[in-house]
Amino acid sequence: MKFPLKSLSSLTALGLLMTAPACTGADAPESPDAVASVTQAATIAAIAIDGDASTYENLQVLIGGRISSLDEVARILGTQSLTSRDIFATTDGQEIRVEGAIGTLTAQGESIDGFKAISDSALKPVGVRSVFDANGTLIELRFTVLPTSDPQMNEALAQVSQMNALIQDLSKRYPNIEKENPDTFAQKEAAQLEKIATLYCLASGEKPGCAPNTSAEGGGDPKSKLALSNWWNWVITYLLDFSKVGVIPNGTSCPSQYPLVQIYHDDEDKKNANSRSGWLGGITSNNNTLFRFCKVDGRNFMPLAYSGSQYNYTVLNLSGICPLRTTRYMVRHFDNEDSANANWGSGPTFPNVNVLGRNWVMSFCAFTANAGSLQMAGFTNYGFSYGVFAPSNMPGPISLGGGALYKDDQDGLNINFWVGGSDNTMNGGSNTWMGLARVK
Repeated sequence: MKFPLKSLSSLTALGLLMTAPACTGADAPESPDAVASVTQAATIAAIAIDGDASTYENLQVLIGGRISSLDEVARILGTQSLTSRDIFATTDGQEIRVEGAIGTLTAQGESIDGFKAISDSALKPVGVRSVFDANGTLIELRFTVLPTSDPQMNEALAQVSQMNALIQDLSKRYPNIEKENPDTFAQKEAAQLEKIATLYCLASGEKPGCAPNTSAEGGGDPKSKLALSNWWNWVITYLLDFSKVGVIPNGTSCPSQYPLVQIYHDDEDKKNANSRSGWLGGITSNNNTLFRFCKVDGRNFMPLAYSGSQYNYTVLNLSGICPLRTTRYMVRHFDNEDSANANWGSGPTFPNVNVLGRNWVMSFCAFTANAGSLQMAGFTNYGFSYGVFAPSNMPGPISLGGGALYKDDQDGLNINFWVGGSDNTMNGGSNTWMGLARVK
């Protein structure tokens, strides 16, 4: 059962992205009259989640433990409003209290603020139960909030997640993958390589058989060594190409031997709150964000040999498999503008995916300071000035200038999430903060 609703607000929303079975069984209305009463009342109700009108279904109302209607709630409340911290979410069949959440109930509907404690990364609906005390009479609303009205996007995001999982499996089984013979590797891993390519094409909104830009524009070209002819050979071109990564040029171009990669984010249109400070290098930040990277050999990167999290740094993954000394693999899903989205990318962007042309999923290689047995005292000189993602307080002389970038991602029904977690080089929930440091 799904009900139309009236918008309470158009402020920023936080996506509710957890598994949530609807209330069933003993809680179901006991008669056709009860069902009719609930349905009729629900057509005038509005549910707002963190300031944004939410799409919901399976609404049920209990007063004093008995199935009732919103008409009865309105009669009890009159012109008063009730607030409550008894807000619960159901995930995987287990109900938890959402710490910090506050609900407000009036005769016109309900609003709930403070759902940030709910995971940003799950993509399924969440079951919500809110309990209010009206002078000793308990009023309970139960409903299921849908995280997105676009099931195609959910499917595409699942395809990206599966693609990344298959790449990471190869990374674990081939710790020195650059040393593999391309033809032998292609024969042995044919099924998995074709699956990775298929998932990439589908998530990008293309049919299997698509051929994105390869890394052959500069440096190694494993594809030229392949005797086998398969449409998915471009995956091998990336995977065996010396764990390439993206660094941020100080200008808007790269030397010819280091391919330029551009990733354009169409950020939130309404009341855009993008901001920036300090060094941005080749990144253009206005109401939208254009990232520019130079594709370089990732084998030169390892943790900095200094103590303290202020020496952490992150680079863009541009081969699928991060350099061997990477501390942590990190993925960010950016929920870009829903209306007339203008996302685009150029250059060898894989494994970063412009999902259905509307949401970017970007892959990063993170390095924790003073970790592991092999470390570096400073960054490699590639013959041009560049920077990395890093804490704003990265000390000199490692940092030659710090900066920061704040992205106002899609407001309504936001489904931003991290895989592998965020850190002090980049973080955020429904919006994204990224620190920057020029290191050469």
